Amino acid sequence: MPKDEILSFCAARGLEYVTDSTNYDVAYSRNRIRSKVIPELKTINASAIGAFSRFTSSLTRDCDYLDSLAEEYIASHDPADSRSLAGAGAAVASRVITILARRAGARPEKRHVDAILAAAAADADISLTLPGSVIASLRKGKLVFRFDERKKHNIGESSDV
Repeated sequence: MPKDEILSFCAARGLEYVTDSTNYDVAYSRNRIRSKVIPELKTINASAIGAFSRFTSSLTRDCDYLDSLAEEYIASHDPADSRSLAGAGAAVASRVITILARRAGARPEKRHVDAILAAAAADADISLTLPGSVIASLRKGKLVFRFDERKKHNIGESSDV
């Protein structure tokens, strides 16, 4: 949302606002984007921000739809059956893996999800530690997520993949 719209919104409602002192420090990538990249994009195409906004809205709708398909898959299939999961299509299967991993307390990264997907597609066995101290195991076509008890007292995270 453009700054002028935020300021107008606040003014119309008598709301006070605070400007974070780091907002102008271009050492932070978000500020470099805001102060250098966006103005440059506007010189190239005055409606670039509107195009990005429309694109983001489309992506959000698509993601919501794919997430709903993943939830439907979980409700109507055995999500532990990696052979069936491999046939669900990468967009849905990756979301199923992510949802199941998060339910187990993990915070999987794309590389973890991709490794599980690749193993499922190859009908291979794999075991890897996900951020959140959850182990994802794929053995004989069954995908299981479990908390790694050995990591119960560790603060740092590590990953096998």
